[in-house]
Amino acid sequence: MVQTIKYYPDESINVNAGPVRSFGESYKTMLEDIIDTMKEHNLEALSAIQIGYPYQLMVIKEGESYIPYANPRVVTQSNPFDSTEESIYFKNHPITVKRYQTLSIV
Repeated sequence: MVQTIKYYPDESINVNAGPVRSFGESYKTMLEDIIDTMKEHNLEALSAIQIGYPYQLMVIKEGESYIPYANPRVVTQSNPFDSTEESIYFKNHPITVKRYQTLSIV
């Protein structure tokens, strides 16, 4: 089901998201909600916290596939650069953030 996206300055996004511990029906529902919301808003990526689920879960669209990453951890990062961009949270509020040319997650 399409969920309401949290936008700046909504501070509820700033909670510590907990790890996903169960991959049962509630996980499947959360994942479906993220993907439905991504499709509705034509997004390339979305995290669970952005729609009110306080869990370490994100989905990235790759081609026509939606790839979930539960409890992702950065393993390596290299070649940092500054990028000015907008996100779904900072809609109409461009910010400069540090990004990496190469990033590996598990």
